[in-house]
Amino acid sequence: MLAIARAMPGFLSYQVYKAENGERCSITEFETHEQLRAWREHPRHRAAQETGRRRFYSSYSLHVAEPERTSLFER
Repeated sequence: MLAIARAMPGFLSYQVYKAENGERCSITEFETHEQLRAWREHPRHRAAQETGRRRFYSSYSLHVAEPERTSLFER
């Protein structure tokens, strides 16, 4: 799925974080809400979502957010 997401217009980044208890957080960034919507509706992504619900996840939460403020520090 990541290769498909990276090829989508507006793709910015993908990051995943895993906790010791197996919980995981994935962050996928797109430039615009429209581009994110196109990714959400991509047929292969839709099929993967359905497979995940059926076979892998007993529950999950999804948050769509826009940064209120961005701060960056570089040495």
